[in-house]
Amino acid sequence: MNPKVANHSAVRRGLRHELTWVALALAAAVVVAYIVLRASTASSFGRLETRSAAAQATRVSVALRYERRLLADFTLNNAVWDRAYDAIRQRRGSAAEELFQVRQVRAAASMSALFLIDRRGAVVSGGLLPAAGRRYRPAPAALARGLRRAPLLQTGAHIDSTHCGLVHAGIDYLYCAAPVVHSSGLGPAVGTLAVLMALDRGGVAALDARAGIALQPAGAALRGPAKLLSSPVGTLSVRVRALSPTRIGLQIALPVSGSAAPLLLGAVYPRPARAAAEHTLRLAAVTIGLIGLLALLGAGLAGRLRLAGHLRRLQEALERARHGGEPLQTSAVALQGLARDVSQLVQELHTNAAQAQAQQLAAAQAQRAAELELERAREAAAAQAQRLREEAQAQRERDLEEARLRREQELQAAAQAAEQALADARRGAAQAA
Repeated sequence: MNPKVANHSAVRRGLRHELTWVALALAAAVVVAYIVLRASTASSFGRLETRSAAAQATRVSVALRYERRLLADFTLNNAVWDRAYDAIRQRRGSAAEELFQVRQVRAAASMSALFLIDRRGAVVSGGLLPAAGRRYRPAPAALARGLRRAPLLQTGAHIDSTHCGLVHAGIDYLYCAAPVVHSSGLGPAVGTLAVLMALDRGGVAALDARAGIALQPAGAALRGPAKLLSSPVGTLSVRVRALSPTRIGLQIALPVSGSAAPLLLGAVYPRPARAAAEHTLRLAAVTIGLIGLLALLGAGLAGRLRLAGHLRRLQEALERARHGGEPLQTSAVALQGLARDVSQLVQELHTNAAQAQAQQLAAAQAQRAAELELERAREAAAAQAQRLREEAQAQRERDLEEARLRREQELQAAAQAAEQALADARRGAAQAA
């Protein structure tokens, strides 16, 4: 016999078997259910991960508010100091090292530079804080040009006012600047006290440590809709985008004075919730498929065993009728038994078909029950993950707020001490006069 013909006959016999179609229907149902559940699960977890990543921008806003408050308090407290006023009037180049020692300035806030500037914008004293040593370093040319104009030059501003924000002067800076006036309040401002925090990699790392997230300067801007978030340095533009099935990216755009392009800060987060959901879906699909396959194999084996028993009895009856040498009456009895076996065989075939349909229905019901259970488990996991993230975020914000309050208390105590010392000096001067 031709092997190709035999193969084709086997294929046709397999296609005519009802269990083959039941198996194909079960496999198609499992595949379709997996695709639908995977799409719905990916969408749900994608929205959850997007909201969670966007919420991290609030921590950046809190960290910026904290750094701005430190710079503003330092600037306002020292801009009405008579020694700074006299240093600008007398144009003492060494005044910054005397009045604002590098070690003390570095401990007060995350500063990168401090300048005493006259009314024309010329640097009288100060410069960049050195990595080591006690002397300030000269300002780069781009920063020196920026100090000659607003917003870093604040001689025309109101007394006791401090102006803070982001400015581009070669690189991006977080700054605070205030007019330097006499403690008596008499006369115009003689110049400006400006303090800056460079937002280069080192400055972003300090901001990252304050916010508690892995920030880094970003290159190209992410595409997609942006969420606006208010902050003490302007309105932040927040974008979140899935970078891959295992990573999601957060990008924050900060408005910068003197630059058409915003300062872009980014962070990348893993997506463990999505990976866990997809793993659970694959495991459920494989489990349902294996259960259905085992059920079909059991049904097919039972049917074959019953069919083999009927055929064996049929063959034995035929052999007895042909070779048994029995009378005609006995042969008639045998034929009646044969008819009964054939009738039972047909009935068994119908029963097998009905059982196969019942098994298919039961498999579909079991699959639906498994899908419902998986959906409930997914919703519970998503709710638990969201609750944990909210609790962690609330705890971090409480820690930041406690640190800010402690710092404010320290600064207030220092300001009160400075005011007391100033009052004592004034009383001494009055008594001497």
